[in-house]
Amino acid sequence: MSTTVGTLFTNNLSLVGSTKVTNLETVNDLIGFEYLILNNINLVHKYPGIVTPFSTKWLIVDGDRSITLPLVDPVLLNLPDSVYDFIVDWGDGSTSTITDSNWNTASHTYPTDAEYTVNITGTIQAWSFAYNRTSKDIIISVEQWGCLNLNFTNADFINFSYSYGVVIGQSIDATFYECSHLTLSNVTDVINLTHILSTCYMFYGCGDITLINNINNWNVSSGIVYAASMFQDCTQFNDDISNWVCGAASVDLMFAGCNNFNNGDFAGQSNKPLNNLLSVPTWISAVYMFENCDSFNQDIYGWNLVSEVGFLYLQGMFQDANSFNRPLPWDTSVVINISFMFVGANNFNQPLPWDTSSVTTMESTFEATDSFNQDLSSWNTSNVTTMQSMFYHANIFNNGGQPLTWDTSAVTDMFNMFRDTQFNQPLPWDTSSVVTMQGMFNNATLFNQDISLWNTINVVFMDNMFNGASAFNQPGIGQWNIDSLVPLGMSGMLDNSGITNSNYNLILTGFDSGVIPYGITLGANNCQATSAAAITARNELIGTYGWTINDIPP
Repeated sequence: MSTTVGTLFTNNLSLVGSTKVTNLETVNDLIGFEYLILNNINLVHKYPGIVTPFSTKWLIVDGDRSITLPLVDPVLLNLPDSVYDFIVDWGDGSTSTITDSNWNTASHTYPTDAEYTVNITGTIQAWSFAYNRTSKDIIISVEQWGCLNLNFTNADFINFSYSYGVVIGQSIDATFYECSHLTLSNVTDVINLTHILSTCYMFYGCGDITLINNINNWNVSSGIVYAASMFQDCTQFNDDISNWVCGAASVDLMFAGCNNFNNGDFAGQSNKPLNNLLSVPTWISAVYMFENCDSFNQDIYGWNLVSEVGFLYLQGMFQDANSFNRPLPWDTSVVINISFMFVGANNFNQPLPWDTSSVTTMESTFEATDSFNQDLSSWNTSNVTTMQSMFYHANIFNNGGQPLTWDTSAVTDMFNMFRDTQFNQPLPWDTSSVVTMQGMFNNATLFNQDISLWNTINVVFMDNMFNGASAFNQPGIGQWNIDSLVPLGMSGMLDNSGITNSNYNLILTGFDSGVIPYGITLGANNCQATSAAAITARNELIGTYGWTINDIPP
């Protein structure tokens, strides 16, 4: 039994059903269908299912009439099989044959400005406008995915970087990177994503994409590991992907900058849940996933956060997602980073009964959240090391009117933590590890709690700590250990605060009675020492210890 590889001339011969061809060894096909002849009479397609061209439209205008297909150097891919073996019909009556050996000649010049349909038939396993950006602004649509095959069959694990793109495993990223005029609303079939490991940057910056026909039928559960930035900055994109069940480990920035995205629903509405998307416990990172998604407000409570890897990052997940306000009753026991998670999410105000025992950073978690005021007292913060700017400019935050009884024994950074808030709840905290309290209650105009028992032995910075805290009037801070402060560590500390002169007297005598560091600058611009003891203490701090005290002189 002989086997001969040939290509079929479709204009000379048509095979339908069980049609047989005798005495055939080699046949040539103008559109490049390749067949494997198993015997002398039976014809079998070598690539079952790949029978339609990859069809795209290009707009040639403004005098530059050339296009370059965004192919990738096959040498870089190091595959055992061909990356390219196809015929391209340029849409003006001319064709070219492209293989691995001449991949860099996949360019064409047209005779006139017009819209052209380019059909590719054969083997095409790599296509990336990040790797080759020459014609990214003139491709205007995909009409048919056809034979575009973005997975590398039998490839060894590949990992190399190039400008804005990465090849990972068996797929190439940034397929249509920054194709600013690309539309996909007319594509007639479903893209083949079988065995693809990465769809990173696939449509990054495709600002004209609104809908992707058949996208809800895409199979994204077949092995995709990385989906980061897949739709990032697709500012007009808003299609329904409710059926997607994605097993990707990383969905970082997946919809970042998708201002209109709301899973096909109207802006701010919540009628099309996205509960299936991350319902399998394989993902580990959703960093900045919905950043600047101004319209997104769908239920995602069905997501499974119990990562098989054992750790998970939610950093910046809803940053500036101004419409989002849906319940998040997740098991967060393996989450380690929620920094910046709700920054600028101005509408968000949902209860968060989370297990935060694994979280190590809460930096800016609720910064600039105009509506948030939930009770977070139940959170386990024993492993948190930074709370920097956690509630900074969260205008109405007051912990739901409840004391904030956290274990803060590991926290080192409380910089600007309650700055510009209406917070005024008891804080019975262990602050023995804190290094910076700089600006902690800056302009927290309602705060006036007794925090005299705080352990400040390791605090280096208290500058501007109560600056603008117009209600704060607690003399007990004069009992704090200030031995670790740097010279400017109390600059502006009590400026514009609510400290009365009588309590300022107690603060000065308290500072003068403990371990006194040298050369400190203390800011208390609306305070004045009025008692003899306070004036004596002030003079000693200035004269003996070199302090600079910016207050109202006695």
